Parts: sequence; C-alpha cells; structure tokens
Amino acid sequence: HQDTRSHARHIHADEASNIGLTVKTLEDDDELQDIVLSIHHAYMSTFWGTPTIKIIESDNGHTMAIKLK
Repeated sequence: HQDTRSHARHIHADEASNIGLTVKTLEDDDELQDIVLSIHHAYMSTFWGTPTIKIIESDNGHTMAIKLK
C-alpha cells in the first residue's frame, strides 16, 4: 500500500516475481492468453453494448450483473 497507494495500480510481473510470487505471463502461454483475452473481450462487449456496470461471478457458476436503470 505504501508504494501503490491504491488497489487499482498494478505491480509489474518482474516486481511480483522479485518479491517471491509465482508469475505466469500471458505472453508465455498462447492458450492461456487466448482464453483470458476472449473473456476480456466478452466483458468489454457487454459493458459497451448494455447498461451493465458491474459483473460478479463465483467459482460455482453463479453470476450477477448490475445495470444502470
């Protein structure tokens, strides 16, 4: 928190690795990159094309979308 001042700021992969975290970059795994980008694009299409402002998904398949009225 002292370095970033916000949870919205990222930590670069090199820095995360240097502090002992296991890091797997998308660029090192084509299949993982395709999956992550497909999900990202689906979310972006939802946000751009609908009044949805937040999507919450659980690990057991439950989804909730919050929309502007």
